[in-house]
Amino acid sequence: MSEQTRSHLKQLQELDTRILSAVKSVRDFDPQFEEVEEPALVLESELNTTKSRIQEMKLEERRLEMAAEEKGARVKRLEERLGSVRNLREEAAVSTELELVKRALQSDEQEAMTLLDQLRKMEDRLGVVTEACAEAQALVEPARAALIEKRDEAKAALDALETERAAS
Repeated sequence: MSEQTRSHLKQLQELDTRILSAVKSVRDFDPQFEEVEEPALVLESELNTTKSRIQEMKLEERRLEMAAEEKGARVKRLEERLGSVRNLREEAAVSTELELVKRALQSDEQEAMTLLDQLRKMEDRLGVVTEACAEAQALVEPARAALIEKRDEAKAALDALETERAAS
């Protein structure tokens, strides 16, 4: 093997070492991105969870409203029926059923009021989390942009080394 061939191989080896170092440098940015973005991602996850919980609560509220409307209509029918009973036993049965439906209606209404209170609190929480998420994004963005710029520079250096390697 000639001296010139050895020299050329040594240069290629040094170039390969620099390429490996550049590849490692580019890969090292991934954990940095995760570290920088983590606070915003946590808040974004909480925001999405809160939104879906609010949606579930609104569906439950609608279900309770429909059940209350149905029970209210049943109460009216039972009250009308109570006026047209023929004997005491029928009156007692209708009265008992009427009282049971009224209690169930009151229970549904109470549950709906509790749910509305929880829904209001969740919507307040959503506002706070949305604001915190926006603030976190605003804080993260400059650091993220700087990391992107550094990573792009490292990728450009890697591309230049690979181009130089291909030309050799």
